[in-house]
Amino acid sequence: MRWDGSGWPAYRLPSRAGAVGGEGANVWTVSGPPVPGEPAAARWNGSAWQAVGVPELGVPRGAVSPRSRLADVAVLGPDDVWAVGGVSWLVRGKYDAEGEPLERSRPVALHWDGGAWHCRWGPLGATFTQAEPDGAGGMWVLDATGARLLRHAGGHWTSGEIDGVVAALAWRPGTREVYAAGSVAGEGDLTRAALWRHG
Repeated sequence: MRWDGSGWPAYRLPSRAGAVGGEGANVWTVSGPPVPGEPAAARWNGSAWQAVGVPELGVPRGAVSPRSRLADVAVLGPDDVWAVGGVSWLVRGKYDAEGEPLERSRPVALHWDGGAWHCRWGPLGATFTQAEPDGAGGMWVLDATGARLLRHAGGHWTSGEIDGVVAALAWRPGTREVYAAGSVAGEGDLTRAALWRHG
């Protein structure tokens, strides 16, 4: 559905949508949680949703039960779109301390330049779960642990640790302010709500 100024008319989507990003006529969706097949993306063309093919997100040869996911989308401009998520798989013959199959994951950020996607793999570890524009031509990304934020600007990634757990990111349109909401550990088993601001 899309707000048209007076109501919420329904539109057919070419694929499942788990996250949406953008503003005005420049709106995109990505598929969200792992579903059968590869992740999907679509963009609003002014009157309907149009599928935008997504490259296959590969996993190491011999991986067991591979899953790929695009969790969120950050729209910086018509030809500057980032879809973030990751891949995960079970390692054949390896088990954790509890006897469960050992799982590995790797974050990925796909960049749409107006004509094609370009893949930027992250290191082994938690996948990306959220992305928000930074208001200055870059973006902030949250990993699945909630304890690490990464910023992509000028073609480079920088990483920052948070003294707490971040649950959600939000960019304040028209500014360079990005907010992170979450919690910090208190005394004993108590936690306190927290709000961080950058910019």
